[in-house]
Amino acid sequence: IKDSMPPILDVLRQVDPTFREVPSQADGRLSTRFVSRGNFNVEFLTPNQSSDEQALGGAAASPLRFLDYLIYQPIRAVLLHGAGVAVLVPSPERYAIHKLIVGSRRKVDRDATAKSAKDRLQARSIIEAMIANRQHADLASALTEAWDRGDQWRAAIRTSIATYDDDLQSSLRTELAKGVTELGSDPAGYDLSDKLATAEAYQSRPK
Repeated sequence: IKDSMPPILDVLRQVDPTFREVPSQADGRLSTRFVSRGNFNVEFLTPNQSSDEQALGGAAASPLRFLDYLIYQPIRAVLLHGAGVAVLVPSPERYAIHKLIVGSRRKVDRDATAKSAKDRLQARSIIEAMIANRQHADLASALTEAWDRGDQWRAAIRTSIATYDDDLQSSLRTELAKGVTELGSDPAGYDLSDKLATAEAYQSRPK
């Protein structure tokens, strides 16, 4: 039995009647994105690597690389609309690492450069907040999983981290080394060998 729902445009217009379809660049007969007059965007994505696929409610979904990594083990949150709407969203650590990856893999043009900068800024904001909250182990867990997926993943992460200022790079690498050590892995396996002494000192502190 196939799932079904009302046309997604009708659903969106119950929230804001100015929503309209934006035709897909891959196939103008399909829409993967909807936008309101206030420039609020709703986009449907899929982890698949094929062309746009039909989704529920007559919408299509654009394939997005690394989406399977991003949406694994989501967390519960509340959308601030009316009395609140319960939703599932990516965990902050996965969102940050995902932004590091996609931020270095966009095609080189003016629009992509701006989007890459935005990706890395979003990643930085989350990373700094998690470091401030001593969530280095969560951040390290997300990093090590992505790192272990292959050379392209590692290269993308390295490229984005290299764009940050020296202070943030040093802080990030130190905290990641702590987290990796806390998880029982070797920081040297994640390009963190120069922060190994810091991590070992952290691990040996009295609890």
